[in-house]
Amino acid sequence: MGVERNRNLDIVRACATLLVVLYHSWVLTNSTGFQIPIVKLIVSLGGELGVTCFFVLSGYGIYCSLWGAENNNSLSFASFMQKRCKRIIPSYYICLLITMFLGSGAIYLSRSNWANIITHVLFIHNLFPGYAGAINGVLWTIGVTVQFYIIAIPLYKGIKKWNFLFLSACIVFTVVCKTAVFRFVLPMLGGEHLGFFAGRQVLTSLDNFVVGMAVADLVVHRKKQLKRPWAYGGSLFGIAALLLICKIGAKCGIHTNNISGYVWHTLIAAAIGVFLYAVSYIECDSSRRLYRAFLWLSKCEYGIYLWHLVIIRNLIENASFVSSLMNRGYYKVLYIIFICVSVFMGWLMSKMTDSIRFDSIFRKKIGEGRGFPITEGSSKNR
Repeated sequence: MGVERNRNLDIVRACATLLVVLYHSWVLTNSTGFQIPIVKLIVSLGGELGVTCFFVLSGYGIYCSLWGAENNNSLSFASFMQKRCKRIIPSYYICLLITMFLGSGAIYLSRSNWANIITHVLFIHNLFPGYAGAINGVLWTIGVTVQFYIIAIPLYKGIKKWNFLFLSACIVFTVVCKTAVFRFVLPMLGGEHLGFFAGRQVLTSLDNFVVGMAVADLVVHRKKQLKRPWAYGGSLFGIAALLLICKIGAKCGIHTNNISGYVWHTLIAAAIGVFLYAVSYIECDSSRRLYRAFLWLSKCEYGIYLWHLVIIRNLIENASFVSSLMNRGYYKVLYIIFICVSVFMGWLMSKMTDSIRFDSIFRKKIGEGRGFPITEGSSKNR
């Protein structure tokens, strides 16, 4: 027995992807183009919001996948990891190879960088400060997510058995880990500047994934539909909480040695969890063009995410028309161009990797069926 796919979460995933693309466009063009305070606040933290949303959605989708497998008596670590690899490996390795051999990532093709490349191949590059943002700056999240997959089954069983008690324990564990790292480890090593690196490892982001699992557990086992007023009210509450927490983060810091640095991502994940739970019960008109457009974007999410940073940097460094637009101050036009090109490349690469997803290798072991994006934002059983 599987879990019915909730398309609203696909829409959220698409919005998170566009927010990350917009954030990198904003940063790489020297952080200009937005004057409205609330818009500038959201965009300036767009990378953190988008990635945290990806992690929460990943926990949500993985819980539903494991729940479906357990109900079909097919839950096993080997099968679970085969399904994840089937989706992740082709797109990830193609992105890695093309970036190194045909792009600016070619600077890493030297004897001194062999360890850097190997750690990327093994999905452990995020564990090394000098490698985490190398070759392609967004790939660190893939390493964190793969490491979450390795421990996903015991986390799933913990949430399934104890739910909020287990969630609370994971939150406390994560905050304690982050506090210890920021207060003791980084100052001792003289690496306060490594706050982002240290604060976004699997153990210091564990609560993000587990929040998604807890929300999925509630949705899966809830016997009654959440009534419309409560669904809309919960969604608005989640958005309001996000804005408030963003203001706190902008004022006090988010990768810093203070209370804000210890708990900011936890609070953001909790607000996203509330929003996801409420929005999953809102009925949307799937015939509307905008709704279908975002559903299409969600299918290309992984490709867009992998390629957008490489594309934006390449355009800024090498395209004369981009330099001209920047000199004339047409930043918002540039953002639209970057988003459109990133979406197109994401779609193109998704189509290409779909055709070489190693079905012939995995078909006999895990059956037919299309994989899901890296965020695992869907609740459909695989």
